[in-house]
Amino acid sequence: MSTADARTTAPGAGRSRIATVGLGVGAMLIGFVIIPVFPFVVVAVVSWWLADDLRRCSPGRLGWLGWFAFGVFAVLAIGTGFVVTLFDAHFDCGGTLGGYGEAADARLDTQCRDDRLWRTAVAVVATLLICLAGVFAVRRVGSLRSPLAVSAAVFGGMLVAIVVILAVLTVS
Repeated sequence: MSTADARTTAPGAGRSRIATVGLGVGAMLIGFVIIPVFPFVVVAVVSWWLADDLRRCSPGRLGWLGWFAFGVFAVLAIGTGFVVTLFDAHFDCGGTLGGYGEAADARLDTQCRDDRLWRTAVAVVATLLICLAGVFAVRRVGSLRSPLAVSAAVFGGMLVAIVVILAVLTVS
């Protein structure tokens, strides 16, 4: 089978990388409207980007679209961890949503909140390490399985690991 035949048989192979990024960003913007599905949309889009990149590049090597997928995932995961840990500290220490529906004497214990800020740093560092582990996983097993299976396993595994880290940090 020639290279041209291989390119036309792969799903989405006729699309340029810029068009692939544009479609993915559009899907994420639409997914952002329905907040509960947004994390799943992000994982699906970055998995698609990575699979497309692995199909186009040599096995186990990341092109710019693969690095872009990891970058987008890392930025959104770090932002999520940052917000989750800050909100957790705020509400655990007596903070309110601007006083709506709360008692008039409700006050934020700033010392309590400041003592919990280490969790935000741990969430950011752990997320970065998890994303780096994902890059190494692609390089190690990228040539052994199909690009879609590799990208779904990597981003799904990273998502689960980040959720576990955030659960551990916010439960205690």
